[in-house]
Amino acid sequence: MPSDFHIPSSPIFLVGPTAVGKSEVALVLAEQMDAEIVSADAFQLYAGLDLLTAKPPAEALARVRHHLIGTFPLSEPMSVARYLAEARQCVEDITARGRRVIVVGGTGLYLRALTHGLTPGPASDPALRAALAALPAAEALEQLRSRDSVAFERVDRNNLRRVQRALEIAMLSAAVGPAERAHYLAGILKPSSSRPLGVFLQRDRAELLDRIARRTHEMFRHGVLEEVAAIDPASIGPTAVHMIGWRECLACVRGELREVEAREHITIATRQYAKRQLTWFKRETDFAPLALTPDESVATIAARVGAAVGTLTRS
Repeated sequence: MPSDFHIPSSPIFLVGPTAVGKSEVALVLAEQMDAEIVSADAFQLYAGLDLLTAKPPAEALARVRHHLIGTFPLSEPMSVARYLAEARQCVEDITARGRRVIVVGGTGLYLRALTHGLTPGPASDPALRAALAALPAAEALEQLRSRDSVAFERVDRNNLRRVQRALEIAMLSAAVGPAERAHYLAGILKPSSSRPLGVFLQRDRAELLDRIARRTHEMFRHGVLEEVAAIDPASIGPTAVHMIGWRECLACVRGELREVEAREHITIATRQYAKRQLTWFKRETDFAPLALTPDESVATIAARVGAAVGTLTRS
């Protein structure tokens, strides 16, 4: 790390797509900064299924204190508002102890809530949700486009459940009064902060795809099927059930899918998720892009992140 690097008191964000190498870099950076890590990953916050969710290894968790990793039972539902409340409490506790904060993750909605706060959406309407579930996908998308073009651009259009929820929010929000819309949950930045101190890690597309394939291979080599077999499917709640690989591994354990097929399906799903993440991050302007090369060591990348943050701090 450069000798003139000024360590800021504001949280540092280390973001990027899955398998880009965020966790390893954050570990080195946290040790250099005497910082603690707050995860912004939608599934690593659950206890269990450590291989499936690519949690940092036990050795890393012992070296640097991590928060919101393995914190909640798999049965517990999670929302952006709940995550934001938990993360804010973590940040307050860390800073009260005189430590610094590094936020690490790739879940876009969680990161945006941390940096911009959150105006909670309306509660679910069971009757409306049932009616929307009966709509053909094309009609649901068209209604969302006409009612909320911003949500239409941001939503994963291949995920009908998310399209339906976005449409439900758009329809219910139209009936919400100004006082309710004014209810706002603050993020973790100081009011004086013009923008978050954030670095967006990037890799060449072919390299990232290869890293995803290798990580999936290692996941199976280290026993992810045994990990999944040890979990009672009835204990998986409405949020955790959507983690990439859960259904494929469970089908493999039950003999409904061959291991080679499960690996292929998980690799493809992870690559598709990485593509959606990259699309999201490229639309955001809060995080300074940092392109990585295959031959760089983790220490070198951490030094480059430190230099980038130093530049942002002085700007």
